[in-house]
Amino acid sequence: MIACVAESSRHGGVMMKRFRAYCLLSATALILAATSPLRAEIVVDHQPHDTGGLAADTSFQFPGFPDELWQRVADDFTLSEPTTLRRVHWWAFYDSDSPPLSETIRLRFYESRPSDGLPDESRIVREETVVDPLREWTGRLVGVGILPREYFFTMDLSSELQLEARTQYWLEIVQIGDIASHYRWEVSLADLNGQAAINNGGASDWISTLPGLVADTAFQLSTVPEPKSIILFCMCFTYYIGMRRRLKRDKGPHATNR
Repeated sequence: MIACVAESSRHGGVMMKRFRAYCLLSATALILAATSPLRAEIVVDHQPHDTGGLAADTSFQFPGFPDELWQRVADDFTLSEPTTLRRVHWWAFYDSDSPPLSETIRLRFYESRPSDGLPDESRIVREETVVDPLREWTGRLVGVGILPREYFFTMDLSSELQLEARTQYWLEIVQIGDIASHYRWEVSLADLNGQAAINNGGASDWISTLPGLVADTAFQLSTVPEPKSIILFCMCFTYYIGMRRRLKRDKGPHATNR
């Protein structure tokens, strides 16, 4: 009987050590899950070509001209497989190189018009407006005008956006209501299939910029997968539950023998 009690105590001690070890591992995994950055998978990548960009602004003026102008710009893309988007990056600059202290950016995803393949205002897939998206100077200058600084912007969508494969979509990014800034969305040479624009200077409906400017806009679309540490935590937590049940199961017979 003494041998049984000793063996029981030794067995219980080993199990308790394992239990504590996996508790520690689970806690470590949880901390990693909370602190590890999400690594985005880029599914559309239009790198910037620092030679200019179209105005993408609901209110701006040209120096020396009193008229208030507006222009919206969109660029098309097609995905090879169904995709869940969570994040948008883009490159832009300010014509006078004077970024505002605060700004509002609106983002829209459109489906295409069956008639001409341009953005369909009646089929907006998603619209989101954000105040002061993350804005970082890239260290580069754009080769136009007074050589303004190039900025890299990041915006996380408020919820997942499910897009279909082999479907033409349009992305529009525009600054809202700041007449002093003259916001311009930088060009890209990614696809060379043109952009679309609409404005109050002669293009009251969407037109293709392909005849005059064979370029695209500079942006990235990406998913944000769950970090591996969360998967590790789930595995550790499952093992923790199993160990706890096993300890309870083993504790009963040992107590009876005693």
